[in-house]
Amino acid sequence: AQAPAMPAAAAPANSPAEAASPRDQAAAHKAPKAPLLRGMQGLVPVWRVISDVPVNVRSQPSIEAEVLGKKHAGDHVRGHQRGEWVELVDEPGYLIIIGAHTKKLLLGRAGMAASPKEVPQGRTP
Repeated sequence: AQAPAMPAAAAPANSPAEAASPRDQAAAHKAPKAPLLRGMQGLVPVWRVISDVPVNVRSQPSIEAEVLGKKHAGDHVRGHQRGEWVELVDEPGYLIIIGAHTKKLLLGRAGMAASPKEVPQGRTP
């Protein structure tokens, strides 16, 4: 008789995915290049501000561009990734994903939403 198969072990808590550099983490958040699957039309990525310091909303995808406002830790926005930036959908502006000077990850993907009503409101911890 054969010995029963052992269940696969769960990944350790500090797996390589959690220890990835900010640039690797941002790469994992890239929008898919393939066409949207049926049932996903109209969905837009939701991003959450994970930075401890406010993130500038810029008029163009450049750290030299005019500051239109700020987003704070826990704020959620809908937008499409454009290189190292997120172009906002529900208001004018762009947010940088990785801090230009700090090199820290500032935004993280938080799901998909078809309308602003589906985006969490207020700040979440």
